[in-house]
Amino acid sequence: MPCTHKFFSDPNHLPNENGLIPKLEIETLFIGTFNPSQEWNPTNNAVYFYGRRRNYFWRLLSEFTCNQIEIDKSDYQSLIEFLQHFKIGLTDIIIRINDADLNNNIHIDRIKKFRDADLETFNKIDFNTNQIIAQLKLRKIKQVFITRSGIYTGSIEQQFHIIETFCNTNNILFKRLHTPSGQGLGVGTPRFNKLINKWYEQGADQFQFLCSNFNINNYPFIA
Repeated sequence: MPCTHKFFSDPNHLPNENGLIPKLEIETLFIGTFNPSQEWNPTNNAVYFYGRRRNYFWRLLSEFTCNQIEIDKSDYQSLIEFLQHFKIGLTDIIIRINDADLNNNIHIDRIKKFRDADLETFNKIDFNTNQIIAQLKLRKIKQVFITRSGIYTGSIEQQFHIIETFCNTNNILFKRLHTPSGQGLGVGTPRFNKLINKWYEQGADQFQFLCSNFNINNYPFIA
């Protein structure tokens, strides 16, 4: 049984194979990797992208917009209204993994870890790359951010590189941001402050939706 993205065919997405592309008007597009459907990870209670408990994504956006709109990441409608207001779109690079077997515990374990290296052990992956590029051609998307920084190899990185090349040759800002889980940055409040500084250095200072009153000096941390 293939493992399809949890939010494929979401009611606020386009139909058919564009099922991971939001309908909303977009100026800023964030691209992540993959979120498996519920049967593959029953404890994953995210109602929309980046909604898992150990993910700072929505808290980061709240800070960069100076908390203009209250966000409850457990409330689907709250997330959609926030995205609509700030013209933000969310998607992932993988639509489905066709050679995943729900009866195979090794496959289940690989998918539940949310690690690129584990996902790349599968051979039959439907990527969202062509659909993303088609939308970049059709719509007035001004900037693209992917939520993985650093140096990578493998099939997932190849797909991101295709999008990066398209953006760079079509005057669309493309930046790589540290994973919003904050992995590798320590624990507690200093971890969040490190993460918000990391994002700011990596391109968040150019967010279309950045609040004019945002001040990075309000997020000190000890290196």
